[in-house]
Amino acid sequence: MLFRAEIFAKFVHSLRMKQLGMKEKSKKNQGKRKGWLITAGIILIIVVTAIICLKKYAVDSFTDHAFFLYIRPNTTYQELLDTLKTKVDKNTYLRFRRMSRLDDYERKMRPGAYRLDPSMSAVDVYKILSRGLQSPVRFSFNNIRTPQQFAKRTSDQLMMDSAEVMQLFADTAFIHEAGFTQENFEAMLLPDSYEFYWTISPEELFKRMKKEYDRFWTDERRDKATAMGFTPVEISIVASIAEEETNDKKERGVVGRLYLNRLQINMPLQADPTIKFALQDFSLRRILNQHLLVESAYNTYKYAGLPPGPIRIPTKQTIDAILNSEPHSYIYMCAKEDFSGRHNFATSFSQHQQNAARYRKALNQRNIR
Repeated sequence: MLFRAEIFAKFVHSLRMKQLGMKEKSKKNQGKRKGWLITAGIILIIVVTAIICLKKYAVDSFTDHAFFLYIRPNTTYQELLDTLKTKVDKNTYLRFRRMSRLDDYERKMRPGAYRLDPSMSAVDVYKILSRGLQSPVRFSFNNIRTPQQFAKRTSDQLMMDSAEVMQLFADTAFIHEAGFTQENFEAMLLPDSYEFYWTISPEELFKRMKKEYDRFWTDERRDKATAMGFTPVEISIVASIAEEETNDKKERGVVGRLYLNRLQINMPLQADPTIKFALQDFSLRRILNQHLLVESAYNTYKYAGLPPGPIRIPTKQTIDAILNSEPHSYIYMCAKEDFSGRHNFATSFSQHQQNAARYRKALNQRNIR
């Protein structure tokens, strides 16, 4: 009996040990599962956080409207941030600031004009700015009379000092290399809209203008000028006078052809706009005998032939209007007495005198001196 009791006790002990072992194993398994769950949870949090960050930085639009961001050589990092703060919402601004500080953007800032639009994310914008990937800007000019006006127009639209532009208008070596004289250099400039990088230098701008000039003056246009007996520059000078003579674009071809007629018969141009240019007084409404005494190569009452250069920067349209104008026999013109800006044309001096008398009478009635 005693032996059996011992065997039974050992059996019971064995069962208890097995139960304890199973419980211990179960605890270990539960611990492992818990560990895996915690790890999985951390990974999930990381993934979700990464997705959110990726969306905010690389997917979401940096701005809801397009705008240009201009960075000058002396623009500071803080000034750039202050500008962005006024252009985009606070969260977007903060995202850019974090990226720029992490990457030390302040040392990478590059001057330029950068167009930012809704298709760009914060990452896209940062890449563009940090790599200096400028956007072309539109440079337009029209209705320009003097180099000073052109220089101001460039400085208004480009990162350019007007004084540097004016230096090139006086740089005879640079001008001669382009194939012009200092007096007719403006003929190279053709009013239009062009695309440049905002940081273009004055030298690069003028070289581009020369390319545009050569592109405009095709063989066909040059042949038309030659058939009339004039060079492209001379046609441009005539076009500049025609533009000052009339605001009516349809009339400019007729006016230009009239001056060509005068030149072909060696008749003085006697163009009033050249007197205004010589006096540098474009406000004059009536040219008097005293004005005709001005000593200037642009005084076409005193000196025969064309003036040495354009009296304004003529448009492509006026040049074409003259090149394509129908031949006529007019050699006289006088402003219409209705002050419409148009003209009465004449082939004879007697007819011109009648036109001029009507115009003088209208001036006197309006007390225009």
